[in-house]
Amino acid sequence: MRDFTINSMAWDPMTNILVDPFDGKKDLEKKIIRFTRNPEDRILEDPLRMVRACRFAARFKGTLSSDSLKAIVKHAPMIRERVAGERIQLELIKAMAMEKPSRFFHCLHDTGLLAGILPCLDRCFALDGGPFHGETVFEHCLLVGDALPARQPLLRLAGFLHDAGKFDAKGIKDNRITFAGHETRIDAIGTDLENLRFSSCNTDYILALVQTHMRPLTGKTTPKATRRLLAMLEKYGLSFRDFLRMRIADKKGNLAKRPYTLSELRVRFRKIQNELSDRATLNINDLEISGLDIIEHLHIAPGPEVGQIKEILFDKVLENPSLNNQQSLIQLIDSMQMSNPLQCRDENLE
Repeated sequence: MRDFTINSMAWDPMTNILVDPFDGKKDLEKKIIRFTRNPEDRILEDPLRMVRACRFAARFKGTLSSDSLKAIVKHAPMIRERVAGERIQLELIKAMAMEKPSRFFHCLHDTGLLAGILPCLDRCFALDGGPFHGETVFEHCLLVGDALPARQPLLRLAGFLHDAGKFDAKGIKDNRITFAGHETRIDAIGTDLENLRFSSCNTDYILALVQTHMRPLTGKTTPKATRRLLAMLEKYGLSFRDFLRMRIADKKGNLAKRPYTLSELRVRFRKIQNELSDRATLNINDLEISGLDIIEHLHIAPGPEVGQIKEILFDKVLENPSLNNQQSLIQLIDSMQMSNPLQCRDENLE
C-alpha cells in the first residue's frame, strides 16, 4: 500500500478519471500530509516514512495530519533502531534542494525524529545564541543553511551544522555565555555523519567548512593573513568560494547584525584574487625545496625533523613569498638552530 494519500492518486487515461481512493486531492489542496489508513501500520512497514512525511510537509509548506503526527511522535525512536543510515542520508540530501530546508528540520525536531538523526543539532534547540546573536543557536543554524545555495547540498548541510559544536564549547565569562573554540568541537558532528554513512570524503568536506567558518577576512586583513587563510583552505581542500559563501550566510543568519554590503563582499573577493593572481605558495608541497634536498644539505637521516624544517620554511614563505627559491630556503635552513627545530620555529615566527 502507498504511504501517503497524496501519493495514492493515479490518472486513468482510458476513462480520463482521477483514481483517488483516499481523498488525496483534497489533502493536497489543503497541504496536509496524511498516511493512508492506519498511520502506525504504514510506519511499522517502513519507519523511514516518518522522515518522508516531514520532507513532504516541508516541500509543500504544509502540515502533518493530527493522527499522522501522533503516530510519528510515538514511533520516533524507531528511526535510529530500524532504518539504515544511508536511507536517512538520502532523505537529508533531497531536503537540501528545497527552498527552505529549515521547515524540514523544524518538523524533524517537533516530531522527535531529529534527536535520532542529528542529535548534535537537536541539542542546540533551546541554546541561547549569546550576546552577539539575536536568535538561538538552533535558529541561527537554520537561517544559515537556508541562505546557502540549493545546488550545493553538502555545503548547505554544513551550514545547518556549522555551529553545532557550541553545545560542547559553551561556558560563562563575566556573566555572559561564550563559545570559545566552538568551530573545533566537531566530534559530535562527525559521529552523526558517520552514523548516516556519509563517505569519508563528504564528511571531511563538511567538517572542514565547520572548522574554517570562523577564520576572519575583512577589509583590514593583511596580504600575509590572507595567504595564511588560503593556505588553510588549501590544507582542508576547500575552495575560497565555498568559504566565502559560508561566511556570507553566517552573517546573514545573525539577526543581531546586518548582512555584508556588496562593496564589502567585493573587497573580500579582491583580497583573495590578488593573492591568487600573484601565485602565492599555498601548499607546503609547492616549496622550491624537497625533503630529499634538506636531507642531502644537512647530511641527516630521513625522519620527523625533515617535516618540521619544511613547516618552518613554509611559514616563512607565507610571510614573504619571495623567499620561495632554493637559494633563499637553503640560507634559512643554515640559520636555524638544528638542535631544537621546534624551538627554532617559535623563535623565527616571533
